[in-house]
Amino acid sequence: MKHDRALAFILLAVTATTTRGALSQPRTSPLTPEKSELPASADGTASAADHDRLLGEIAALRARVAARGRPDTGEVGREALRAQITAAEDLVRDGKRDEGISRLVGLIESRAFESFLGSDEARAALYALGDAHADLGLFAPARAYLRRTILDRGAFDPGSSFGRRAARRLVDVALETRQFQRGVEDLAGAPVTDDLRIEAAFLAARAKETGGDVDGALATYMTVPQTSRFWSQATYLAGLLEVERGKRRDGERLFCKVADPRRQDRTTPVLADARFFAVRDLARLALGRVAHDEARFDDARYYYHLVPQDSDRLAEALYEAATSRYEKKDHEGARRLLDELAALKEHHRYEDEAMILGAYVDLARCRFPAADARLKAFVARYEPIREAARRLVESEQGVGLVRRAARAPGDPGALATPVAGVSPEATRSIAALVRADAAYAALVRRRAVLDQQTDGLRAALPEVRAAAEGPTAERLLAESAAGVRALEIAEATLARDALHRLDLRLSRLLSRARLGRIESVLGRKRALEVEIEAIANGFLPHDAVDSLDAARHLKDSEEYWPFEGDDWPDEYIGSEKPR
Repeated sequence: MKHDRALAFILLAVTATTTRGALSQPRTSPLTPEKSELPASADGTASAADHDRLLGEIAALRARVAARGRPDTGEVGREALRAQITAAEDLVRDGKRDEGISRLVGLIESRAFESFLGSDEARAALYALGDAHADLGLFAPARAYLRRTILDRGAFDPGSSFGRRAARRLVDVALETRQFQRGVEDLAGAPVTDDLRIEAAFLAARAKETGGDVDGALATYMTVPQTSRFWSQATYLAGLLEVERGKRRDGERLFCKVADPRRQDRTTPVLADARFFAVRDLARLALGRVAHDEARFDDARYYYHLVPQDSDRLAEALYEAATSRYEKKDHEGARRLLDELAALKEHHRYEDEAMILGAYVDLARCRFPAADARLKAFVARYEPIREAARRLVESEQGVGLVRRAARAPGDPGALATPVAGVSPEATRSIAALVRADAAYAALVRRRAVLDQQTDGLRAALPEVRAAAEGPTAERLLAESAAGVRALEIAEATLARDALHRLDLRLSRLLSRARLGRIESVLGRKRALEVEIEAIANGFLPHDAVDSLDAARHLKDSEEYWPFEGDDWPDEYIGSEKPR
């Protein structure tokens, strides 16, 4: 018992020394998550409007030519019209979007369709066409057909659902393209219903926030009621604005409204959709960050604990919870959380930070060999990646290799032309990090849509020329080539920026790893000093001197041969007889 108490004393003495010397773990996660972390988001580059116009013109030309190739069915009844709309929707649903769109365009541009304007069948066709275009990323024609739907007389009558559905789809398009003010303008002219007014208010608040009108955005966010599908987002974004301008208590109060674990039991079912649960987890993380920054570590642990096991944010919550326990000096709690994070066996955005944090937790617990092993593993894993990032960013070939690997992660041919000194494994790791960037992913999506539409136009050139649309097609193909070049330049710029940020991040973490290894050596030295002091003062028996590591007590001129089990009592060692 006395021996155990003495070891505990040593552990406390060493801990007091090593935790003061260790570098404090920085919180790299922002207090306020990026707005692009919300469920509905996309890029908003300056050329987005021109890009959408070009895509819209190509899609319209292809649909016109395809529709001209179909014979005019003449007059049709409502049942036949409904059947044709259903058939086109089935094609879109089955992935044959081009064929479904061409059928809908041919139907809407036919002579028979004019007699159905103002009917629910006509609105169904217009909505289906707008929705199909939006699914393909063809936002300009999508907005045009959806606008026709909401402006059609009777679209918002109690017996019709297509006006409200089209309005909601227009709002979704505005959020996806981050063209908030254009979304407000798209809704203009429609009947002012309560639902439409609320949807427009949310878009207006986003537009004001983007324009820097914080007070106006806050006031407008607060007009979104709990019955709206955007209530959780509006409340969360208002909380972010309050925190950003220094009013943390007001922001915390707003986050609590969304993060309340009993919220889903007290509100209408419309809130309990995927959007609500995603924003609720963000609100809980935001509460944890506010509490963490104010050194309310127990509150932070509670908020992070609220993030459920099936959440996409679980790894983030576990990492930040471990960080808060480390800063409170609850090192055992931090270790348990990091072990739980490792048990997820999934990649996450703080994977490298978690390795460093785990090592510093071991240092604080005087687990010096374990800490040193973690730090050595970190250096061995991430130093080649940093060096690869530096090599790749130096040349156009390297940046192009990263772009190809990021655009086609499963294609071995993307790595067919390697860069000297960079392994395929390092390239894949870097490409995965670049691909995770929201702005880069949005550019890749835009490039994919443009390539798909351009390829379809080239394939239809014989029919296009037969329809006397050749000059228009040649112009659009030239504009498409220019658009591709612009996207390639933007892609390369973002890839270089990602490689530069990766270099900075890994350089910082590698420096921390090397400093941590120094701390490990100093910690072992201090542990030996404390042990010797304890033996000298009688806290430990004299035979405990080799209890930690016998080899470390040898001089430079001595060797240590560990006992291997062969002990012969009748042997003589030197001139001394064994006892």
